[in-house]
Amino acid sequence: MRCRHKIVLTSALACSLLTSAVVVGQGAAGPNESGNTKLIEPPDVYVLVMLVHAELDLIRVELGKPVNRQADLRVEEAAPRDVYFQAVTMFRKAERFCYEQTREHNEIPEIPNRDLLPADVYEMVDGALLRIRCVKHRLNTPERAVGIERDDSKTPTDVFKAIVQANRTLNILMQKKFSPSDVYQEVTLAIGYGAKLLEEFPGTTRIPDDPTFERKKKPSDVYERLVRCSRKLRKIAESSGLKMIELAEDEETVSVAQPSDVYDIASLVVAQLVHLQNQIAGSTPPRAVFNPGLKIPSDVYQRVGILEAQLDQLESESSNNPDWLKTGKN
Repeated sequence: MRCRHKIVLTSALACSLLTSAVVVGQGAAGPNESGNTKLIEPPDVYVLVMLVHAELDLIRVELGKPVNRQADLRVEEAAPRDVYFQAVTMFRKAERFCYEQTREHNEIPEIPNRDLLPADVYEMVDGALLRIRCVKHRLNTPERAVGIERDDSKTPTDVFKAIVQANRTLNILMQKKFSPSDVYQEVTLAIGYGAKLLEEFPGTTRIPDDPTFERKKKPSDVYERLVRCSRKLRKIAESSGLKMIELAEDEETVSVAQPSDVYDIASLVVAQLVHLQNQIAGSTPPRAVFNPGLKIPSDVYQRVGILEAQLDQLESESSNNPDWLKTGKN
């Protein structure tokens, strides 16, 4: 399948010259410094993400913002698809930050409908880097970011953690932080994927009723519920013969979770759902979701309850039909 990429730039031609802007056909290879092509691997992506870190730190100092001191997210066995969706989150945050500072608006690259590779992650991160460098240009920050040497030991899990940390720094820098409304929208997308998966099991309730609304919920409560969903998805994947990222629940991380952190976990859950759906021949993504307006953590907590009910059904059905992804509708 041919992959189409859409990055629409407005008037800031100068910004477009501030980055290498690697465009990678079919997510396979990209240019190195000598102009030759080479396979893009996780260590290459890690180098680029750390360049993002360096650029963000220069901007952070320029704006007088505090350092992100959150510990790394505790994950294991991340795959390029998981990293890709965190890179999508990075692009969205960088895009919002760029718009705040420059009033430049850009479209997110089209997400390929195929297995995702490190080069796809590289391209998405490179797009985010362009947005970030536009802000640096607007602030007239003269210092040059210093990159790091390639480390062949770096894995997709290392890249995943580094992107999450960059996303946290972006949230510190942005005037308009990612809010419960953003999380609600991402969870709604996850519910759409959940409904698509339940189509494989006639008799299930694709969209369960809203659970009871619970007042006074905090972002940490939503975070915990999404972690439960991630673990359910890992269990579903294992019973279906697939590997999936493992997310450890860290009490310290949960206790200080902000909506931006919750959004990162919601994005991870969407990546897990997409991986399951991509195993089904002829599957199509759910309908697009739109901004739901003002939402509070209790609204999001209730929304995640719908997803959790979907996954309870999917866990039960898939455990009784471990070959469901191979055989289609049961």
